[in-house]
Amino acid sequence: MNLIKGNFRMHLRYLLLLSLLALSACGFHLRGTQVASRTNVSELAIKSVSAPLITEQVSSQLQLGGTRIVEPSDKTRRVLTLRNETFDRDVLSVSADTGKVKEYQLTLHVDMSVTDSKGKPVVDNETISVSRDYTFDESSILGKSNEETSLREDLVRQVSAQIVRRVNAVIGN
Repeated sequence: MNLIKGNFRMHLRYLLLLSLLALSACGFHLRGTQVASRTNVSELAIKSVSAPLITEQVSSQLQLGGTRIVEPSDKTRRVLTLRNETFDRDVLSVSADTGKVKEYQLTLHVDMSVTDSKGKPVVDNETISVSRDYTFDESSILGKSNEETSLREDLVRQVSAQIVRRVNAVIGN
């Protein structure tokens, strides 16, 4: 009996090791563990109009990727403009028994514009949106409030990553 348990444990260890190697080899990452990738933009000015969370996150991601963030001025031609950061919370489902909300959808919208090194618009007023659904329970209101806050932070990271990829694609050196 001990021999069978010993072999099982040994096989389980090998299986676990092989699974971990396979997951790491395929590029699997846990959510929120993305490593900042190198950007192709050497210098960029960021202008924010009612988009403080996105502007902060995009600046951080670009700087981690090697982009120098400069103040917008007349000399600066490459400018990323972020506008109208808005969160929308819509009801997805309602309980048939109680008539109370069971699920919400949280959506983040941000408008972006980009000008190239010659000052010409490359992206003109494009809207980036990301949505996530979550369940709601009045009996655990504090936990659900924390979940919504966490979802908002995750949406900001996702939209920021999309903006960085878009900027990299349209004005990368």
